[in-house]
Amino acid sequence: MGRGVSTRRRSRRSTVALALAAATALTGCGGEAADSGGSGGGGGGGGGGGASGAAADVGEATVVLGFTASPNFASIFSAVEQGYCEEEGVEVTIMPGGPGVEGEQLVANGQADFVLGGLPDTAVAVQEGLPLVAVAARDTLTEFGLVTSPDSGIEEPADLEGKSVALSQFATPTTLFGPFLSVNDVPADSVQVQTVAGPAVTSALLSGQVDAAGGGASTLLGVRDEMPDAGFLAYSDLGLDVLGAGLVTRQDLVEEDPDLVDAVVDCFVRGLEFTVENPEDAVEDVRASYPAEIGAFSDPVAILEFVNQNVEAPYGVMPPELWESSVQVMADAGALDDPSDPEQYYTNEFVENE
Repeated sequence: MGRGVSTRRRSRRSTVALALAAATALTGCGGEAADSGGSGGGGGGGGGGGASGAAADVGEATVVLGFTASPNFASIFSAVEQGYCEEEGVEVTIMPGGPGVEGEQLVANGQADFVLGGLPDTAVAVQEGLPLVAVAARDTLTEFGLVTSPDSGIEEPADLEGKSVALSQFATPTTLFGPFLSVNDVPADSVQVQTVAGPAVTSALLSGQVDAAGGGASTLLGVRDEMPDAGFLAYSDLGLDVLGAGLVTRQDLVEEDPDLVDAVVDCFVRGLEFTVENPEDAVEDVRASYPAEIGAFSDPVAILEFVNQNVEAPYGVMPPELWESSVQVMADAGALDDPSDPEQYYTNEFVENE
């Protein structure tokens, strides 16, 4: 892909690093966002001044990741590193997520403009009063499921009865675990759940503390480095027709600055297509800002390729039928007490303009 990058994109890379400190400051008190700073997003449109051939400058936006930097998030990094955001006229800052960083809350508070995280979580957040709306999909179906020890005897959902499962706090695999048990008629009280912090799900499984662990590509392939015969119960293969991850923003940003939203969605979708066609280069786009995080994975390209199995064209589009099934699954399992019409949680207007 060529590692020569413009001075402007180099400054963005520095901005990504600075965002780590900002994320720590924003969530330094019990995970709650401090009332300081801001994303600088929602900036006014208009005004040229862009590079030759680029769109008019529509402003700046901050995208917070649903978790720590990993190959899973390559789409937004490639959008920046490949110059797509610049061409669309938007300056994008990427803020890392992770334990204690509540992306949806940061977006709702106006301290970030978008979160790249689990789409089913959007419906739950809206129920809790957060004014959010999903605007583009990354993977059409969720990548998540349960990684199982080869000695656990778990080959199907029914085998979970009497077994122990490690789940991360505030993570999509955890949100979907209850619905997964429900649609497979596994009594929730028959499974012992150990709630752990972030990556500790992997160590809990490898150390034999639990029989299974919630996670996706990075968890599965990380476990298989040391436990090659580990199994995987994919939620999407076992009754959960649930959307994967995507871009979520504030409802008022959609209404008040649609040009900014359109620009971010356009460059994100272009970045997503790039990751599908060029996974090796896309991983390097993440590594450019987070070398240590990417270096921690033995095969980051394999992780991205695993995630991309559920990425479908037309890129970014959220199938209405999957929103309906996602909401129904969450409601049936009690994760949604009073579900709204699925159309209240998302819009395809920006991806349909692609």
